[in-house]
Amino acid sequence: MAKVIFSALVERMSGSHGKGGTVSSQWKGINVLKRHPSPRQPRTETQQKIRGIMNTLAGQWYGLSSTVKDLWNKYASLLPAPLTGMNAYLKLNANLYRYLSSSDVISAPPPTPSTPEPCGTLSVVATDSVTNTLTWVTPSAATDYVIADFSFMAGRDDRAHPRWGYAAGASASALTMTHTHAYPVDTIMSYRVRVMDAYGRMSPFSERIDVTVA
Repeated sequence: MAKVIFSALVERMSGSHGKGGTVSSQWKGINVLKRHPSPRQPRTETQQKIRGIMNTLAGQWYGLSSTVKDLWNKYASLLPAPLTGMNAYLKLNANLYRYLSSSDVISAPPPTPSTPEPCGTLSVVATDSVTNTLTWVTPSAATDYVIADFSFMAGRDDRAHPRWGYAAGASASALTMTHTHAYPVDTIMSYRVRVMDAYGRMSPFSERIDVTVA
């Protein structure tokens, strides 16, 4: 057990000391020195799924030719966010892999760094006690995919810190999708959607729309 003696020059310590070492802090006015906690890998089903997708895509990246990698590096240099070619490859293909399938993964980058237009004229209605129906006017191309997230309010308004989860997805050409849930009557559910194109590029989110379970 370590013993620390403070002096007139050093009255308190705080923060971590070395990678994987110790952490100094105060608890109820007492100086405390404890072991730095080791970070744990998230274990939820969704997190493990995404981690598996990223590992698969990383392996595929290293199998690309140098010419194709150069194309991805050039594409990444045109984006507003500072990304490497590999980062851009993983980001776009993770969207395609997660929401569509592994067969929709692209090897070459998009021809331009543009993004799809957001979903227009979105509406949500409570079809029945376990189903909400989302409809939109644009986009309507079969090559686009509309992805819906949902949140809900449990006794208080969650607008300051909403917790969004995946609700449903459908081809944009369908102009409608349904979300089946198990929340009780009078629960306020919120939805937002975004559009993904055939390259895995995402549009901004739509405005949030609330619906009450009927």
